[in-house]
Amino acid sequence: MDWGTIGDPYRAYYGRVSADQIHKWYSEYGTRLFDSNIRNFKGDTDVNIDMQATLAEEPGKFWYFNNGITILCNSIEKRAIGAGSRGVGEFLCKGVSVVNGAQTVGSLSGAIASGFEKANSAEVIARFISLSECPSGFSKEVTTATNTQNKIERRDFASLDENQERLKSELHLDLGKTYAYKSGDPVPRKEDGCTLEEAVVGLSCHYSEVRYSTEVKQAIGRMWKDKSRPPYTNLFNDNTSAIMMWNVVRVMREVDLVLGLESSKVGAVNRMDHVAVHGNRFILHHVFKNLEDVQLGDRSFELSSYAERIRATTYYILESVSVLISGMGSVYLNNLFKNHKKLGAMSDDIPVNVDYAGGYTPRRLREPTLFD
Repeated sequence: MDWGTIGDPYRAYYGRVSADQIHKWYSEYGTRLFDSNIRNFKGDTDVNIDMQATLAEEPGKFWYFNNGITILCNSIEKRAIGAGSRGVGEFLCKGVSVVNGAQTVGSLSGAIASGFEKANSAEVIARFISLSECPSGFSKEVTTATNTQNKIERRDFASLDENQERLKSELHLDLGKTYAYKSGDPVPRKEDGCTLEEAVVGLSCHYSEVRYSTEVKQAIGRMWKDKSRPPYTNLFNDNTSAIMMWNVVRVMREVDLVLGLESSKVGAVNRMDHVAVHGNRFILHHVFKNLEDVQLGDRSFELSSYAERIRATTYYILESVSVLISGMGSVYLNNLFKNHKKLGAMSDDIPVNVDYAGGYTPRRLREPTLFD
């Protein structure tokens, strides 16, 4: 590459790198190149398709159109090749991670892999930063700073939390499940894993205070707005267990299944179908309160052993909430279930230790009730 270097305050190299070279990196290492990035390659988005079109049709312009890539390395060693010239250089980089430019790398490689021969001649500006003499935390500062210049959702920054990667690793090692917490991660099938969004909703409703269930209902983005303070740190911290998180999500799915069967979005606002839609997170919170005797963080937890209890409890709480609301007169459910003060007062009248011996009969199979 045509290169330059700076040494103060920290050693870094910069220059032009060929698309062909980047394609070789991606072909060999794949998404491991993005392990410290807040996002993986997101595939055929509109922006990425436009990049590939430029590479296919006007590769000479790519260097001018693209912002380039930033690469962090644990160490960088300049090889002897081209020692007397800045026109070309060879470097040995260890512990490499592309922290900004994942979409560029993936698009460059994709264009070449798709047979766009002109793309091989494209070049991109690249910065290689050696972390060997940098202070602790500098890598995260670089990752955050380089990515805040782009359009990124706040949820993406949650991927910088070491607990997210820990939970992903634990879930895979302990249960063989996938935790998709980065934007661009493939969404696993329900039986194979869960997403960050599911974990946030489940853990918010599992939290001891009802206000988190109303906040996540109102705006899920509030839960990860600042990963250095609550509510995020109350949901994700060193004590958050991957097994518990997974079981919380599984219970949530059972509750959502029942509420889905009960909701039709037809009828008066005080009927159970509307309560099932608007009050789903409030109901989930109280289902968890009724499961406080169940060790969701225990490896031995078997959902099948509790499924009937969860379903019956969900229906009983749904019915109880509907009865309470029917006595309120005219009420706008969408607003009610986002008001943690009103729901906090209502919570005192929600049953605990529900008798679930009668089981649960889906709406379509039972005799009509007062609310059907």
